[in-house]
Amino acid sequence: MASTSIGNDHIESILRSMRYLFNSEWLTLGFRQWQFELVSQTTTVNVASYTLPPEVLTISDAVLIRSNRATPINPMARNEYLEIPDKTQLGRPDRYLVDRQYNQVVMTVWRTPENSTDVIQYWAFKNNSLPGTALQYQLAMPPHVQEAFVCGLSAKIAQKYNQARFGELQMLYRGGDPNPRNIGGALALALDADRESGDVRITMAMHRRGR
Repeated sequence: MASTSIGNDHIESILRSMRYLFNSEWLTLGFRQWQFELVSQTTTVNVASYTLPPEVLTISDAVLIRSNRATPINPMARNEYLEIPDKTQLGRPDRYLVDRQYNQVVMTVWRTPENSTDVIQYWAFKNNSLPGTALQYQLAMPPHVQEAFVCGLSAKIAQKYNQARFGELQMLYRGGDPNPRNIGGALALALDADRESGDVRITMAMHRRGR
C-alpha cells in the first residue's frame, strides 16, 4: 500500500536501506575504485599487529619502504600464518594477514618488524559512505554511480511502501534477469565504469624444433 505522507519512521527506514545498499549489497559486487586510499603505517620494533583506521574494510596490495626503496609484501591466509613456527621472529616483514573482525580490521605482519623506521604503505579499501541521521545526508560517491544509487534506493523504498512499482524500479536498477548474478540496468553500467583498466601485453616465445 502506497504511503500518502512521510514521517520519521519512513526517514529511518530509508536510512537503513541506504546502509544496506552501500555496506552489504554493493560490497558483495566487487571493489569500488573510488573507495581506495593510499595509507602509510610506520612500523614499531617488536610489534607485529596494527589496528587499521575504523573506515578501512580491507587491504589491496602493500609494500614495505626502507631507505626510500619499496619492496612488495604479500598477503597470507589464516592457515599460512597459523603454520609459521616462530611468529615472533624479528626481521624485514615480507607478508601480512588481514583479520577482518566484526568491529575492526587488524593487519598482522611477519616477520615481526626489527626497527621503527620502516613504513608499510598499502591501498586501503575504505567505507566512505556511512549514512547517519537525516541531518547527515551527504554521501561520498562519484558521479558515475549516482544513477545506480538513486535507482537502487528507489527500488528498496518501493519494496516497502509501494510494491506495485517495485518490479519496474528493480528492473531499472538491476535489469530484468531474475538471477541475481546476472546484473543489468543502471547497476551494471556503474560497475562497468568502475572497472580497473590497464594495458595488457602479450608476448610469444618462438622456439625452433630440432630435427
